[in-house]
Amino acid sequence: MKFSVIVHSAPDKPASEAALKFCLATYQQSHNIHRVFFLDEGVLNSHLNQAICKLWIAMIESSHCDAACCTASAQRYGLSDSQGKQTPCMSSAFKVAGLGQLVEASSSSDRIITFGQR
Repeated sequence: MKFSVIVHSAPDKPASEAALKFCLATYQQSHNIHRVFFLDEGVLNSHLNQAICKLWIAMIESSHCDAACCTASAQRYGLSDSQGKQTPCMSSAFKVAGLGQLVEASSSSDRIITFGQR
């Protein structure tokens, strides 16, 4: 089964850790994580100063999934500039992407799982 995950929650919230655990368990069960889309405060999970960022990087690299941060959210939290280019504080394992990537993920996946509240 192919999953995509939306993460709305900040790195210090339980929903971020739950999303990471879900992705790891899903991958270990031989399912596919198509994309993890970080939205709103969720983009802060990509900040290199966050402890959970290293765990996300390990999951992204081992599962070969796509990790995308919403362009507007990344700009709001200083993780990308006005042209959408990543700042040095964002891990290179993540990319800045528009909502079109979220739409594509929903059409390409069997299930979309959301963690956190908007």
